[in-house]
Amino acid sequence: MLTVILVSMLALTISMNVVNAVYDPIADLNNDGVVDGKDIAIVAQAFGTRTGMPRYNAAADIAPLVGEIDGKDLVLVAKSFGSASPP
Repeated sequence: MLTVILVSMLALTISMNVVNAVYDPIADLNNDGVVDGKDIAIVAQAFGTRTGMPRYNAAADIAPLVGEIDGKDLVLVAKSFGSASPP
């Protein structure tokens, strides 16, 4: 059920923002110059974790509430989805 909610939230956010996506380096979790599925995957793998838990990934913890990977982190990446670093 959580997966369905996550995917629905992500799809809605991406569809609303992909045309106007602005590159945000904080959302480029793997630092490859593009905010794409790889960055979403990093958040997804750590989703629902907190500091000290086995799957916790500090790189995915970009929302103001540090120490927990949740929907806020996912939305920040989704808002920049499809954008690239300026040349």
